[in-house]
Amino acid sequence: MKLSSWILSALTAVTLGGSYAIAQAPFRQNTEAEHNHAQEIDPKLLIKSQQAFSLLKKSNPLLIDVRSREEYNAEHIAGSISYPYRAIQSTTNYPFQDKNRQMILYCGCPHHLSGMSAEILIKEGFKDVKVIDEGYWGWKAMNLPVMINPNAPAKTTMDFEGRLTRGGQGAVFADVLLVHPETGQIEAARTDKDGNFRMALHFYNSSLKDKVEFEVNNTILKTLTLGDLKTQNIQLDMPLQVASQK
Repeated sequence: MKLSSWILSALTAVTLGGSYAIAQAPFRQNTEAEHNHAQEIDPKLLIKSQQAFSLLKKSNPLLIDVRSREEYNAEHIAGSISYPYRAIQSTTNYPFQDKNRQMILYCGCPHHLSGMSAEILIKEGFKDVKVIDEGYWGWKAMNLPVMINPNAPAKTTMDFEGRLTRGGQGAVFADVLLVHPETGQIEAARTDKDGNFRMALHFYNSSLKDKVEFEVNNTILKTLTLGDLKTQNIQLDMPLQVASQK
């Protein structure tokens, strides 16, 4: 069945989402000195949810959920396939081989993890890759079609802020990942010009006692509990040797 037909038929089975607040790192404009780092994602890759929905109805793009399987199995955009960021990052043997087919990616950050995934795929030769600007939670808040597992485990949701430093100074435009090791769930954000970042996490099958890890450049900087994120001022320090890997 064509993806567009699948989505239209799924409208009868979709659960409509309510209103959600979407938090993300502040959007940054490029400067000459920081041309490749000053934005969360190349704005040319971004596509609005309504525009993506229109494309899915009239053409046959490949819609990819780059969140973890845990999140995908709980709920996802109707018609999407699961291929997490970690898989995209760790292999070039992708199950999708047509490099000319249009691809639309999404995550929940709302677009940081999917933007990082898009950049990898473009480097691997995929010609037409877009990222849903508002991410999954923005898509759902617009009452666009989603598939929800009624037996999905409970979800922990929270917003928090932090700061990443290097040698006592704010780490500028660095990618920060928050990882739930037990399930592989990830949230991501990029720091601003002062090293500050914001995240909105939605972790399934988790509790406030669970350990989570802050990661930068594949290096774990700090391990906390989910409960700590509610009460602690999150301060991360990036060793100079980690920073030099960028």
